[in-house]
Amino acid sequence: MLVPETPDISRPAASTAQTAEIREVALSQYGNMLLTRELGVDIRADVATALARGARVKVVLEDIEDITPSVADECFGKLAEALGKEAFEKRVILAGGSRLIQRLIQFVIDNRLSRNE
Repeated sequence: MLVPETPDISRPAASTAQTAEIREVALSQYGNMLLTRELGVDIRADVATALARGARVKVVLEDIEDITPSVADECFGKLAEALGKEAFEKRVILAGGSRLIQRLIQFVIDNRLSRNE
């Protein structure tokens, strides 16, 4: 299995400012049941590509019925770890979706970041 290479997102493109464009990534384009870690790798690669180009990313969670902790960790946990909590919160916007999915993603991010403390 080929794993997409994640672009270097630790530093935004030189042109990035507070007015950076916002790129929207609708998770529903990957399906409404996000269940495998491999899918998380694909999502992370797409989000990381936009971040590496200097964009902020609005991740739209509408129409997602289920997401596993593995997918959330592979995508959002690893992105938060790579960027750092403050930069992640400034550059990645989680929008819509159920409160349960929002809480699961936040739990996974917090868990991943607490490993580095």
